[in-house]
Amino acid sequence: MTTTTVDAPRPVTPRPLLDRRLAIAPQIHQILRDRIVSLDWAPRRQIVRGEIADEFGVSQTPVREALLKLEADGLILVWPQSRTEVAPIDVTRVREVMFLRRALEIEVALTVAMRQPKVDLAAAQAIVDDQRRLADDDAAMARFMALDRAFHQTLFDLAGQAALHALLVERSADLDRVRRLHLPLRGKRLAILADHQAIVDAIAADEPLAVMAAVRQHLSGTAGTLDELVARHPSFF
Repeated sequence: MTTTTVDAPRPVTPRPLLDRRLAIAPQIHQILRDRIVSLDWAPRRQIVRGEIADEFGVSQTPVREALLKLEADGLILVWPQSRTEVAPIDVTRVREVMFLRRALEIEVALTVAMRQPKVDLAAAQAIVDDQRRLADDDAAMARFMALDRAFHQTLFDLAGQAALHALLVERSADLDRVRRLHLPLRGKRLAILADHQAIVDAIAADEPLAVMAAVRQHLSGTAGTLDELVARHPSFF
């Protein structure tokens, strides 16, 4: 007697959640941007509009809008009637954003330090404490990086410059990809942690020179290793 073998059903990958009450294209843009910045989608990965539409269960119109925004962000390359792919990291853009970020963050930290009455740094310190608990956990890099963004956003908020932080984040996609290449090094995470604590301590002590030195030290880490990262990971550039 012959037996029939029935293949086990393939697992169904759930569709990314979209809030249908809101505009769809910006949500797709953010999800795809996160995939690129996190390096889940590596440079030169092919992107097929129809596959993305199927994944999200939408028409190709909002996908087209999302891809146009990613192209404007410099995160994808589009060859009409040919192909679309994730763009390599632009080293020139990375250096420009590093310069912009250094100028803005020094001014933000000094503004927070000089505010009267003194600002409450409890939220910033709590983020540093959370990062300290994650610094040794290689599996928690995404959470560690999210806390890093939260730390800097907190300082911008305390300086009354929340909108400026949003602009900086929008311009920092390539820099974030470089930092994501750097974060697997445990020493890098420990350096970030030490720098954040130094910034909080300098602001709390109301020492402008120490504030500037702490921010410069923090923002020089990735800049000092950029050439090394390019040599180590040439396929990303």
